[in-house]
Amino acid sequence: MGSLEHAEGGKPTIVPEEAPHIKFDHIFSTSRRVQFMTNLRRFFTVYWRTPEYNFTRFVTGIFQALLLGFSFFQVPNTQAGQLILVSAAFMSALASLMSINSAVGNVIGDRIAFYRESAAGAYSAFSYFIPLLIADAPFTLVTNFVFGIMFFFMVGFQTSAYGYFLVIGLIYALWAVATGSMFGAISPTEEIGLILVPLMNSVLNLLAGFLIPASAIPGYYIWIYWINPNAYYLSGVLKAVLTGLQFVCTEDELAAFPYPGNTDDTYEFPDCESIPPESTRTSLKPLSKSS
Repeated sequence: MGSLEHAEGGKPTIVPEEAPHIKFDHIFSTSRRVQFMTNLRRFFTVYWRTPEYNFTRFVTGIFQALLLGFSFFQVPNTQAGQLILVSAAFMSALASLMSINSAVGNVIGDRIAFYRESAAGAYSAFSYFIPLLIADAPFTLVTNFVFGIMFFFMVGFQTSAYGYFLVIGLIYALWAVATGSMFGAISPTEEIGLILVPLMNSVLNLLAGFLIPASAIPGYYIWIYWINPNAYYLSGVLKAVLTGLQFVCTEDELAAFPYPGNTDDTYEFPDCESIPPESTRTSLKPLSKSS
């Protein structure tokens, strides 16, 4: 048996320099498909055996639907009502935005296991986080489906828009969970993640075209509007729920104004269409006269 080679410091080397190098064809011990399916079964089992997270999210969604539904209950098709409908459409994204916060803590809680098993060559980041999102999707869809039904019909949107409202709401909810998982993956701690998420929500809500119209957004911020999921969600919902909707004026919304061109008597009409042609103005009798 030959003598051991010595490295710097006089300590023997573990592997002699003349020993052949060991090379592996793959970094991980199994194929990506096996990694993916193993983690998918694992996460479905975890979600089924620990229902507290999803139960809390489900109850919170129902509470939000009741709170917002009674706040915008059966909005009438009046001039004031159309503004309230726009506000209701904007607030319908609240349930999905709350999912971003909850997803941060959920991902960070599992991150320790991911670091340990990924370092051991068990699976890649792709084979871990994509199954996590897929396992979360059914619970997210059920929660937002119940929220959408309750909120939509309590507000009184036109029923022809329900299909589109439901589909875009579910897509938006999946985006929210994926975004929350992303922040949970990249944040050093849960505290920092829960600070970054409200900051992002504030920027996206501010530049969604509701609080500030798109035409009034400064040029150096307009790029945020064009990549803003909130803006596309809001514009899609508004187009669906307002297209073809007839709005009326109630008595308290009608404004009377003076008859134009009259210097002696004041004639009042409820709207512009009631003003007669100029050729007949001299023969009219005053409807009301102000002192």
